[in-house]
Amino acid sequence: MKLDGSDWLFRQNDGADEELIDRVAARERFLYDAEAREMSQVVHIREPQYLSSERRYGSTQKSDEANFANFSISSVPHCGEGCIWKVDLIISFGVWCIHRILDLSLMESRPELWGKYTYVLNRLQGVIDLAFSKPRTPMSPCFCLQIPQEYQKRLSPPVSNGMLPPAAKPGKGKCTNAVTLLDMIKDVEIAISCRKGRTGTAAGDVAFPKGKENLASVLKRYKRRLSSKASNVPTSCTMLAAYSS
Repeated sequence: MKLDGSDWLFRQNDGADEELIDRVAARERFLYDAEAREMSQVVHIREPQYLSSERRYGSTQKSDEANFANFSISSVPHCGEGCIWKVDLIISFGVWCIHRILDLSLMESRPELWGKYTYVLNRLQGVIDLAFSKPRTPMSPCFCLQIPQEYQKRLSPPVSNGMLPPAAKPGKGKCTNAVTLLDMIKDVEIAISCRKGRTGTAAGDVAFPKGKENLASVLKRYKRRLSSKASNVPTSCTMLAAYSS
């Protein structure tokens, strides 16, 4: 979330899981900014005392660290039984990761990054059974995801960058399911099959073919596992009204 240009990852609005992670990311950015401001104020206040007396600074250092730790812990709260901070959030994050990696693979032409995406997709295969074995009820936003309206407005303007992946297909309020990912995988397979390196170079003769082979292999495994889950997709799966408010 701290990397320049990463905002698009959390603004696709292409599924219930993705919308939830978008909200969590917005909340975490707000808390990060708040913590940064808090620490800046603490450093500003303590600095004159440090310059005047190292002993005084040493006596209060542990207290400052403890206060900061307590402040940081508040970024993962638990507001009650309906709180989103539970195992279901990890599953949603896994689905979000798979979705975003497929988005990146769809437009990526560098074989060295295909290798990285292949590695991540391999590690995320365990999410498939948890997320798609049976229909899931999207979680409603809880008190923990609230952020000030003024801060929300700062996050609203879209990022403009011609190098970013194309806009996602409209899917706000709908569950990301096995069929959705299977369609994406088909698009990725078509995209990478058309990409070639320069003949007579290491990239063209080795890196591109090997990168394609590895990525195609993991996509084939995904298709096999997702195909067995496609029958579990409900005819309609919409978000609760509060979720899109």
